[in-house]
Amino acid sequence: MAKRTTIGITGLVMGLFLSMLVSAQQVQDKAPQVSARIIPDTGLIGDRFRLEVTVKKDLAQVVDFPRFTDNKMGSDTIEILSVSPIDTVEREGRDVTIRVNYELTCFDAGYYGLGEFPVLYADKNIIDTVFSKETLYLTVKTFDIDTTKQTIVDIKPPKNTPFNWDEFKFYLFSRYTLWILLALLLIGGGIYYYLKVRKGKGLLPARPSEPPHVKAIKELERIHAEKLWQNGKHKQYYTRITDVVRNYIDERYGINAMEMTTEEIMNDIRKENINERDMERLLRLLEVSDLVKFAKLVPSREDNETLYDNAYYFIEETKSMPLEENNA
Repeated sequence: MAKRTTIGITGLVMGLFLSMLVSAQQVQDKAPQVSARIIPDTGLIGDRFRLEVTVKKDLAQVVDFPRFTDNKMGSDTIEILSVSPIDTVEREGRDVTIRVNYELTCFDAGYYGLGEFPVLYADKNIIDTVFSKETLYLTVKTFDIDTTKQTIVDIKPPKNTPFNWDEFKFYLFSRYTLWILLALLLIGGGIYYYLKVRKGKGLLPARPSEPPHVKAIKELERIHAEKLWQNGKHKQYYTRITDVVRNYIDERYGINAMEMTTEEIMNDIRKENINERDMERLLRLLEVSDLVKFAKLVPSREDNETLYDNAYYFIEETKSMPLEENNA
């Protein structure tokens, strides 16, 4: 009885093993069939080659073609120039044939073995890789140079030709030279326009209708009459007075004070012949104005009056004299 049981178990195991072999063989038979070839497989450096990959599969199977790093295949010297979209070339029942073309090139001579082309596929619970039946090879040749027929000669020295004034005049007064001169004039005019007009200087130096200090004093008096700080408009009051002083410095000394910070104005105006007392007035005026405009300082009545006095006396003490105006 025990012997019959042993024989029965052995038969069952053998049956299961044979069933697994049959199933594996069926899966293998149903796997996609990959075919690959390089057209042409021999060429010169820089030529283009076409790698044609064809896959015959079941309609339900999903395949994916490999993605190559940095567009290199097999070797760093074989470059992939382009990859065509997947194209269906044939369909018969559940069998579908698809194709992808890779355009290759190579700039190093040699014999390259690329092996079998891999394709990943999925079918129900199976994910596997199948390879082409063919092994891919590519031969890249270089140009043959027959050194026995090539003669190496020395480089010829430059010819010592005499100076020809007629040729020089031709190039000097040719239309190309005139065009170059015209272009230089246009560039120079553009730079002059930018430096003068765009920065508010005008194309020609314009003399103001009245001296800068007269205009500035009039504007200060107009601001004083508006009683801005008395009505709580401190920021407007300080901004307008410092703008008057900055414009005065611009017209009086040619310093573009409207575009400068307090530190930049003080650095430039120190080059002028201004006494220390007036320099202190200007510095105090600019610093307090910066605090009111940017740090939201609430000035006192004394600060408001001192601001006006500093602006007035700075302009009055640094105004140009008649002799200086005549020399200007």
